[in-house]
Amino acid sequence: MTKEEMQNEVAKILCEKNSDLTCDECYKSKKDIDYICKNSNHCRISEKTEKQLQYILSSINESTFLEACPGSGKTEVVGMKSAYEIKRWDSNSKNGMAILTFTNDATSVIRERANQFSKKTSFYPHFIGTISSFIHQYIAQPFGYSEINYSGIDGDYSLKLIDADLNAVTNPWLKKYKCSIPYIGKNGKRTDIFANQIFYDEKNRNFYIKIDKIYLSINEYYDIQQMQKHIKDSRKKFNNNYYYSNSYFYNEFKKCKNNFLKDGFATYEDMNCIAYQILDNDTIVKKISRKFPLIIVDECQDLSWIEIEILNKLKEKGTILHFVGDINQSIFEFKEIALESEYTSEYIKRLKKLELTDNFRSCQPIVNLSNKLMSISNTIKGIEENKFLENSVLYLEYENPEEAVTKYLRILNHFKISESKSCIIVKQNILKNQLLCNINDNERHLLISSIQLWGKENPNSKKKSLEYAGKQISKWFGGARSKSSYYCPKDITSVFAWRIFLKDILNDCYINSKLINYDRKYGKWYCDARKELPSIIKKNYCKIQCFDNLIRDFDEIFSSKWYIGKDVQEDILILNSELKNNDSAIKISTVHGSKGCTYDSTLVISSETAKSESGHWKSHWIEGTDEDRRVGYVASTRAKFLMIWAVPTLGKKDKELIEGYGFQNGNTIV
Repeated sequence: MTKEEMQNEVAKILCEKNSDLTCDECYKSKKDIDYICKNSNHCRISEKTEKQLQYILSSINESTFLEACPGSGKTEVVGMKSAYEIKRWDSNSKNGMAILTFTNDATSVIRERANQFSKKTSFYPHFIGTISSFIHQYIAQPFGYSEINYSGIDGDYSLKLIDADLNAVTNPWLKKYKCSIPYIGKNGKRTDIFANQIFYDEKNRNFYIKIDKIYLSINEYYDIQQMQKHIKDSRKKFNNNYYYSNSYFYNEFKKCKNNFLKDGFATYEDMNCIAYQILDNDTIVKKISRKFPLIIVDECQDLSWIEIEILNKLKEKGTILHFVGDINQSIFEFKEIALESEYTSEYIKRLKKLELTDNFRSCQPIVNLSNKLMSISNTIKGIEENKFLENSVLYLEYENPEEAVTKYLRILNHFKISESKSCIIVKQNILKNQLLCNINDNERHLLISSIQLWGKENPNSKKKSLEYAGKQISKWFGGARSKSSYYCPKDITSVFAWRIFLKDILNDCYINSKLINYDRKYGKWYCDARKELPSIIKKNYCKIQCFDNLIRDFDEIFSSKWYIGKDVQEDILILNSELKNNDSAIKISTVHGSKGCTYDSTLVISSETAKSESGHWKSHWIEGTDEDRRVGYVASTRAKFLMIWAVPTLGKKDKELIEGYGFQNGNTIV
């Protein structure tokens, strides 16, 4: 079919277009009435590419994988495909299709699209929701009680979902489900293990425990040094060489978990296992397969092994699967499940493949760079305008991450890119939190940074404000101790009194209209500061004078060149340290949190060393494993016009390497 023929076929179903009209003529005749193109500047169907239309018209009798590059408009396409099939569906049928997502936000977006295109408010008998809610609602909850021998309460057989992070201190009822085997840490400290911390892995046929950030199979736990010591000591104590055998170990964890399940409790992980086991029942799996003859999964790269297996069991009984996503964007917050994507990659090879290769999000240089990171051979076209030509992909060298942020803000100012439409992307939450109160030229203009931070609600900002004020003001007191004491001068005997002194100075500065006027050049601010600060410091010094071993002549101090301005001809950079719902503030996100987002520009900050987990530009994003490189790929595909990597200071060979990937040196712009 030609593109026009495909447009007409879709329009005939979605908006009942007259066959004598073109899509554009139809749009002009209906744009002001309640049709799918209302409030749009063009026809919503004719704007679709050939490949998008091919998927919308693809067969629902053949399992398919739609490989969608970043920015390909796949959510819009899934919404239109859903609406197209809903309108074609037998209105008398009690069976329907399921459109599955991974988050409630994604569900809302697809529901909205399906509603726009189908003009239906009720989607019955179809289901649009998360994959977890689908598994719970149609498999685990209706049939799970029989699988785990739960007898129910007053005829209610629904299972009670329990969070894996729930603790027995605030939920003492959990103590009934304490495992007889404790967790023994490296320091020998024992911690109770409860049933909600025990999981069964169907893939590996083994139990696992998860305590805080520790995730171990019970086989691994059995073999660790501290457990082996405990077993050896116990066998010696009870004079029994068979005490704490492997089978005993396994059965104790199994018994603890089964008691939990039999009483009608289950974690999210348990619900998947229950559903997986239920679908071994031929009658049940056929019933669910008939109920949902078509299942579309958005962001299929996020499927776990067990979720794929649950869907595959339905497929084996007749359900058609449509997977939509990009395997190269398969990244996980936890390393222990990162290998799931390998199974997904193998599974989709069984499905018919269609592609979306137009990237409407990014300009071509950003597309070229991201493709090179993952060795993608497909021709991906960057549709967005290439505003900055060869400067669309830059690298910035830094001595510390805060310096990189400072340089980034200057580049945004240079290119006139809004901070509110930009994002700083990091791999670890630790670095994200570190930057929350450091996102300006803080080390260069300590008091300006300090006063701005003092007005923030974030406790970390207050602490950092005192630190910066102490570092600057201590210079006028003859030197300082250390950061931990807020740079209390060596001749002042009370760190506490010094901190109160700093607090009082900052309070006075923050109500001084001249010192909080940042809408000007640095030089003007420093000029006012030299006039205003002496009286503020003298006024508050009387409170700490009794703790000072020196007699200070402030008139002499303030008569010399005591406070020299920097960057006097540059505009003051406004601090955007807090990322709480502040529309004017630049955002900071982890790589995982940035998935699905679009920004005018991004700064992707590399860790300083390769010791980080998937966070180093060279060791991970360029030369790392597939999982490591996917992290760099996802982080580098969020920007429209400008994408920057911030990297630690480079040697000659590393500069040649990064520039070989298409990066230009952003330090020349700074």
